[in-house]
Amino acid sequence: MTEDRKSKYHKNVCSDCNRFIEIRNQKLNLCKTCLRRYKQLQAPKIPCADGCGELIPSVDKHGRPCKYKQGHGNRTISKGLPDGKSMSSKGYINSKDPSHKFATKRGVVRDHRLSYEEYNKCCLLPWSVVHHKDGDKTNNGGSNLEAFFSNGKHMRETYRKDTSGRFCADCGTNNTKKNKKGVKIWYEIYMSIWLCKKCGDRFFYLLRKSVKNSKIQPLRTGQKPEIHG
Repeated sequence: MTEDRKSKYHKNVCSDCNRFIEIRNQKLNLCKTCLRRYKQLQAPKIPCADGCGELIPSVDKHGRPCKYKQGHGNRTISKGLPDGKSMSSKGYINSKDPSHKFATKRGVVRDHRLSYEEYNKCCLLPWSVVHHKDGDKTNNGGSNLEAFFSNGKHMRETYRKDTSGRFCADCGTNNTKKNKKGVKIWYEIYMSIWLCKKCGDRFFYLLRKSVKNSKIQPLRTGQKPEIHG
């Protein structure tokens, strides 16, 4: 058993919470939690930046500068929205609908999910994802929304690399075969040198055959194949 680490604070009964705990302020005889609360109450009062007119301490319970009252941070963004709607911290519009099947404990549902269900007359599953085609999170028109079965499908479809500028270095075609997920298959044999599915399979077949006959040196990263014979 290792000895307990020595603390520079002695233990005593806190004058505020009456707990036997480490005392951080000897003069006030306060523990760490009560000392933070004391500093927050002693800080000068400032009006909430939301414009509600309430006076709040200029620091929070951790001693950091504070401009908004707790829960008022997103009200400035939500101004101008209809009643029952608010703006989330991620830029999405929330709607108050406690009767919805998949509403949160506070009765909040994403507005774009409600718009998609109303436009397409369907019920979305909890793990489905609704995508904004134009990239504007506040444009919740039915024609601007597209649903995906899962987030993985959403990531593959919306963040897929643009391969329109790739050409096969052998046959010169711009088209190649696709896999089961609908993604085009390209082989990068060297830096920005691409082969289509057909030419790539033939290239690697000849490469394996040459290695088997010991007529090719092993490849290193960043080097072109050197065929001898």
